[in-house]
Amino acid sequence: MSANQNFGTSFESQLRLEVSRILSDVIFVRSPVQARLLQFLLERSVSGDPLPTQYEIAVDALGRPDDYDLDSDSYPRVQISRLRKNLENYYKRNLPGNERKVVIEKGQYRLTLARPEAGLSENEPHEVGDEWLRQGEPVQSYYSEAFVLGAILIIVFASGIYAWSQLVSGEPEPIDKPAIVFELDNGPSIEGLSDQQQLVENTRSIVERQLSNSFVSKLFDGVKGEEAFRYRFQVSFRLESPENASAFVALKDRENELIYSGDVEYDASNPYQFYSELEGVLLYLTSPSGVIAIEELQDADNAASSDYLCFLRIESQRAQPGMRRSSIDRCLKDFPDSDYAAFWFARRSYERYQAEISDGELPARDGEAWSDLRSALAIDPSNAFATFLAAKVELAQGNCQAADSYLRRSYSRASSYPTLLAFMEADASSCSAGIVGDDEPIAQIARVIERNPDPDPFLHLHLTIAGIAGGDLETARTIASRRVLSRPTGVVQETSHLLRRFLMEGKLSRSEKLKLQENIELFVWSEKARQKIAMALEQGATTGA
Repeated sequence: MSANQNFGTSFESQLRLEVSRILSDVIFVRSPVQARLLQFLLERSVSGDPLPTQYEIAVDALGRPDDYDLDSDSYPRVQISRLRKNLENYYKRNLPGNERKVVIEKGQYRLTLARPEAGLSENEPHEVGDEWLRQGEPVQSYYSEAFVLGAILIIVFASGIYAWSQLVSGEPEPIDKPAIVFELDNGPSIEGLSDQQQLVENTRSIVERQLSNSFVSKLFDGVKGEEAFRYRFQVSFRLESPENASAFVALKDRENELIYSGDVEYDASNPYQFYSELEGVLLYLTSPSGVIAIEELQDADNAASSDYLCFLRIESQRAQPGMRRSSIDRCLKDFPDSDYAAFWFARRSYERYQAEISDGELPARDGEAWSDLRSALAIDPSNAFATFLAAKVELAQGNCQAADSYLRRSYSRASSYPTLLAFMEADASSCSAGIVGDDEPIAQIARVIERNPDPDPFLHLHLTIAGIAGGDLETARTIASRRVLSRPTGVVQETSHLLRRFLMEGKLSRSEKLKLQENIELFVWSEKARQKIAMALEQGATTGA
């Protein structure tokens, strides 16, 4: 028993009150498995009975059968670890009642009350260098079961997947992109809707396209049997009137445990709104910093076990200093022939270009950064990040026509990469045509932020910049006002903070404005685009728009 508590009436009432607050939060509302586990631990913690065993947690709290085998499945441990992370995320946004927060002490399955400075996370942010691949834990991003985008988020900014698959010749089989089964209500529940057939066909097309093009998952083809898929994505329609319907969308693991769910409303007079929101949900789930990516990293024992997990790890830590160069080098060394190699070369090129900009140099078609970019394009001439980066270099030189060719290739491959879309919008605003495409990318991606309790910090920043560059200060303010649970550091944190203050308060000191201008240069390389951003900010501050 902890020294700072006893199991009297006061402790029980305080603990029940605090847990009731937590259970009303969106993270737990959208995750019934986590809510059920928290409620179970609450009752065992106040009962005075012995601490529950992993078997009791698996069977009594998580619904596993009585013959459940702990030795062959780590599910209860995974859910306890996820609960600890979700509690940490909750207290990053909410003050504890009576100055005591709920914690689960390491090595114990009991809820306790502790002062906010107690119960530090076992996953506190740390500098990550050459040893990063040994750290089997993901950087915190978005709650583990909800809408990253997560997130956007936030994401982010990920239950029931294989951390290791069946052993072959004594070695674990590399973890590959998980397959997703798509299950669509084929229409009987919306008979009578004016455009029923078109709604069903368009929904199927959007979902299958997004799942097939995702960087972190793939559409299940049924070839290898049911054991080969790890997730289910379900869309079920419900008729409201001859002109209105709603779709219940859900992501579940193979054991039918709910990971994410939500409702999308359909109005026959404005079908575009439904399709756009559905795409927003899919972006949130399948982006490199989204729900599935978080799930995969959270349940993985070792990020070095496959090139896929190497890719996810790099994408998940974009807003953290001290990790990228060494981790990218490590992934290229360990998996030189990987399908993700083009991404890694392009990522390293981006890092080098940013270093050059910090030294006062203009991004150019020479040097180590350009060499890495050429390597990426040689591997995959249509790689979304590499072609986008080539466009940024051309835009920095003022070559709109050359940039347009790269942007077209990048845009066609970036439908599940919202940060790239935001990147494109910001830089391409320097050219009259703007971003290539037939949609409103910032408005579309902003819907990810609306559904995400923890937007990915890197995406969050670029969406804000892109909204400003596109002249949409209202969207930029909406995005900037969203709190990011995952703690960005360094220039990402500083730039986000200054932008938020300027957008919400309309003023910064002269030194702060100069710092903001200097930071934006790291992310937006086109001088014309930066001028547009500066003008939009000044006009917004002057008019209060």
